[in-house]
Amino acid sequence: VDAHTERAVVEGLVQRRRGRTTLVISHSPVVLGAMDEVALLRDGRIVRRATPEQLLSAADVGPGVDRAEWAVSG
Repeated sequence: VDAHTERAVVEGLVQRRRGRTTLVISHSPVVLGAMDEVALLRDGRIVRRATPEQLLSAADVGPGVDRAEWAVSG
């Protein structure tokens, strides 16, 4: 999905989930940055739960989290 389409999907998701609990599974920093809370999984287990902002400020986010990509798109 190109960046423009991804943003449109995220905007639609944010509008439709208001007042609802929504589970979204994604690797996209754009999608994760729009969420209220993010759970990082490793080997099928939750290893960290935080807001996108807390994940960016954490020193030990862990492997697979590209801070530069989050900073641009989050």
